[in-house]
Amino acid sequence: MNGALSLTAVSKRYGDVVAVEGVSIDVAGGEFLTLLGPSGSGKTTTLQIVAGFVRPDRGTVVLDGRDLTGVPPHRRNIGMVFQNYALFPHMTVADNVAFPLESRRMPRAEVRRRVGEALETVRLGGLAARMPRQLSGGQQQRVALARAVVFRPPLLLMDEPLGALDKKLRERLQLEIMEISRGLGVTVIYVTHDQEEALFMSHRIAVYHGGRIEQLGTPDELYERPVSAFVAGFVGDSNMFTGRVDDGVSEPVLIDGRWPIRLGVRRNGLQAGARVTVVVRPERLRVNAPGASVGAARAVTIPGRVREAIYLGSVRKYVIDLEGDRRVTARVQTSDATGELAAGAPVEVTWDVAHGVVVPGEPEGGEDEGGVRR
Repeated sequence: MNGALSLTAVSKRYGDVVAVEGVSIDVAGGEFLTLLGPSGSGKTTTLQIVAGFVRPDRGTVVLDGRDLTGVPPHRRNIGMVFQNYALFPHMTVADNVAFPLESRRMPRAEVRRRVGEALETVRLGGLAARMPRQLSGGQQQRVALARAVVFRPPLLLMDEPLGALDKKLRERLQLEIMEISRGLGVTVIYVTHDQEEALFMSHRIAVYHGGRIEQLGTPDELYERPVSAFVAGFVGDSNMFTGRVDDGVSEPVLIDGRWPIRLGVRRNGLQAGARVTVVVRPERLRVNAPGASVGAARAVTIPGRVREAIYLGSVRKYVIDLEGDRRVTARVQTSDATGELAAGAPVEVTWDVAHGVVVPGEPEGGEDEGGVRR
């Protein structure tokens, strides 16, 4: 079981609507790759093309050196887990899990052995005789997972499998799916629009936008080094400052009509007058009473006023109004020596210029909440 998958220049249109355009991905055997993006961005269409449910207009799908582009779904030997579980309601748990093996005409003794192993893997060994209606949503999803892996496919496709579950159960199953897939060594292509889920579970993430992959990388690469304002706004919370590049000598500044913001980079091809966005994550901001900020040589300091102070256990979330109807969000450790700042308090917002990521252009549709992207 290797599971190396290669998509090359895959495209699909429905009339004038571009569903997927020029998608190319190489997935290593045993890798957990998440396709992340908003509704209609192309991630589910890509998954359906890999599964064989949708035929691409152009491009190829190759699994372990075998071209699957024209192969029907039932001959691809790929496991699939759907959001709605898709269990057979008239079959027991054991019979549901056995179905892929029986359709492959495996000997009964082998079927029983593999079903038992699969149910133990998903911690349902004692529920083999139950009917799906007698199970909770989380248990039904475990049955669907056992059925998808019982025939030991090299590739497992998962289409938002946890979307219908409550938060705590979803988090528990996220960890179980990771442990099971990595224990089996199976390659996983996982579709979700939940960016926290993607960051937690994945080796790599492909961020989709308008039918294309905007950025493909590890969770830390996407979070710390987004290549566009879209990725920065979609993956995690972001504070965004947009404006034009001033004609600095070696280290240009952003002028947005309110404050100069040093970009923290050398010229790097930035032309005077170019429109760019500076992305600063909420945990990178320091919030202090006026005059208490550390006057570091490479720091940006902007005055503001606390709009909301929200206690979240280990962190406090501050929503801060800056001059000119701009707003930023900061996350500060509850144990921070600065203590709690009340709503209405004047403050200074500070960050090191090295923590501001510069991306070309501006967010689509302008900025949300006066500069905050959620």
